[in-house]
Amino acid sequence: MEKFDNECQYLLHLIKCVLNDTQPEEKPAELSFEKLMLIARKHDVANIAYYGVEKLKNKPDDELNKKWAEARDKAIIREFTQTYEFETLTQALVSEKIRHLCLKGIWLKDLYPQRDMRTMSDIDILVDDENTGRIKDIMASLGYEGVPDDDEDDDHHDAYRKKPIMLVEMHRQLFGNNGNVYFEILPDPWKQAYEDSPYVWKFNESWAFLYIFAHLEKHYSKQGTGIRSIMDIYVYLKHKEKELDWEYIYSELDKVGKSQICRDIIQLSNIWFGDAETSPKYEKMAEFIFGSGLYGNKMHSILNNYNRMSGKKYLLFRLFPPMSVMNKKYPVLKKAPVLLPVFWIVRMISIPLFKSKNIKKEINFIKDNK
Repeated sequence: MEKFDNECQYLLHLIKCVLNDTQPEEKPAELSFEKLMLIARKHDVANIAYYGVEKLKNKPDDELNKKWAEARDKAIIREFTQTYEFETLTQALVSEKIRHLCLKGIWLKDLYPQRDMRTMSDIDILVDDENTGRIKDIMASLGYEGVPDDDEDDDHHDAYRKKPIMLVEMHRQLFGNNGNVYFEILPDPWKQAYEDSPYVWKFNESWAFLYIFAHLEKHYSKQGTGIRSIMDIYVYLKHKEKELDWEYIYSELDKVGKSQICRDIIQLSNIWFGDAETSPKYEKMAEFIFGSGLYGNKMHSILNNYNRMSGKKYLLFRLFPPMSVMNKKYPVLKKAPVLLPVFWIVRMISIPLFKSKNIKKEINFIKDNK
């Protein structure tokens, strides 16, 4: 019988049982179903966790159980909607003879026991930069409208929304400015992909893993990542591990100093969802991820930036952010970059006036965690 010290550990147990089709142990009395569901929602795994809850003898109270079941049912509806819209969009791309390559979530779904168990907030598709104008027309014809993206790493894709739930990101390259470390090993995705059917491209298996890991690690090192990302690693390797060229994968990751963190992430996935034993190192990683949520949080990003820089460099970075950060806050800079010094002054005046609490929170967080 396993020992569960907190709700996070028991949540991982529920997901592990769903992924491996085993019977979950009953929830310890001292743990809370309410807290369990809150954590699951934070990491966007409430739907898959509920498939485990359904197998329990002692279930949540009727009201909470109903809410949890509704969250699972909404994920099923979302899956149907996204699949239909994805097929409609890709058919349009094929009709217009635009080659495209689907990234991550949409094909990872096929490796889960049920597709709805792996939620997606958006659909990511890679296209050639030269087709950007044509893509805008296609998206408009399908009822999508372009939306601004507040992410400072959004220079490599265009986002399109269609109410009520559809968000599609059309990528021109795999990573933006903040993902440059991976350009050395993932420079031209088309060279590591093949045409599965006319204008529909797919990654080879080893490159697909490299991209899944690189996308995860980019979030992990920047501001943290969530349970779902580690779950993806476990599920992908459960189905594809023997097909991958591990000598090639690790030799490529060695070039950018990421092979050890890759090994650690794989080990953590096996600790959580397989049969590997944990250790203090992986407990610390788990604690960081539990506190991150689906895509991490701003405070983890702040701490990572501080740890990468000296105190003086970090202060200069916060006082005078680079253009890639400033033009997200002040879009006029995209047309008039010469005004950057002016908006540095505007920012230094406005932030103490309107966000003094945030400044204190950031300073205290760094003091407590450095």
